Amino acid sequence: MVDLGSGEPRRIGDIGRTLATLTGRNDLQPRVTGQFRRGDVRHCTADIGRARQTIGFAPRVAWEDGLRELLAWCQRTTATDHFMRAHGELERHGLLSGTIAPPAAKESSA
Repeated sequence: MVDLGSGEPRRIGDIGRTLATLTGRNDLQPRVTGQFRRGDVRHCTADIGRARQTIGFAPRVAWEDGLRELLAWCQRTTATDHFMRAHGELERHGLLSGTIAPPAAKESSA
C-alpha cells in the first residue's frame, strides 16, 4: 500500500481559510471547537515516501489548484444534509466527546 497526497501537513483552520478565499467568502472564518469523536485521528498527513520510492510519485497538482478542482466538482453536485442522522448514530453508540450543535440556520436577508 502507498499513500498519495501532497505529503505536506495542513491545519484544518488553514484549509477553512483557503476555502473561504477561493469561494470569495473571506467573511467566513473557521471555528475550531476542539470537539471530536472518540477514536478520531487528530493528526494525519500522507507519507508519500514509499510512493516516491516504488513508483516515482511526485505531486503534480498544486494544493490550491486541487481545492479549486474540488470546488468545481462541488458546484456540479447536489448535496444532501445528513447531519442529524449521523449525529444521532454517533450519540446512540456513545462516540461523541461532547455536544455538537448543528450549524446555525442562515437568516434570510429579505
